[in-house]
Amino acid sequence: MSGTPVKLHVYDMTQGMAKQLSRQLLGHEIEGVWHTGVIVYGVGLSRFFLAGITHTCSASEYFFGGGIERSAPGASPAGRPLHVIDLGTTAKTQVELEQYISSSLRQKYNVGTYHLLQNNCNNFSSDVAVFLTGKPIPSCPSVCGYHPVYAFLCVYHPAR
Repeated sequence: MSGTPVKLHVYDMTQGMAKQLSRQLLGHEIEGVWHTGVIVYGVGLSRFFLAGITHTCSASEYFFGGGIERSAPGASPAGRPLHVIDLGTTAKTQVELEQYISSSLRQKYNVGTYHLLQNNCNNFSSDVAVFLTGKPIPSCPSVCGYHPVYAFLCVYHPAR
């Protein structure tokens, strides 16, 4: 299927500390506290290093960080992504995405509506992914839903 590639950047907001300390604090290991951003459309050129490979990308990263923001991929305050996931392609234009963000998402995702568990960056990324590709971002195993803290920590679960 042709179209514009859509990717998900996944960042561990703890920079590895969740994996190191979670067993002592929570009783079992969690891999990270995830922040995500959706990468799509060309705006400038960005380079980042991941898993021993230099990636070059001409795109924008859309993310929720107190408000809806856009930056060059990997240039968000979250730093370098820990995982890059191919979400598929989109036939939607950048104008259509910007209109969707303005008409639907700006009211849902802003400083006043942020909620640690129910309305965060991962929920935003999933809404954008559904609009662009028809599919949400990957989710964690059901064990994450057993405790409110796990629900936040595991909105995204990397493939093993």
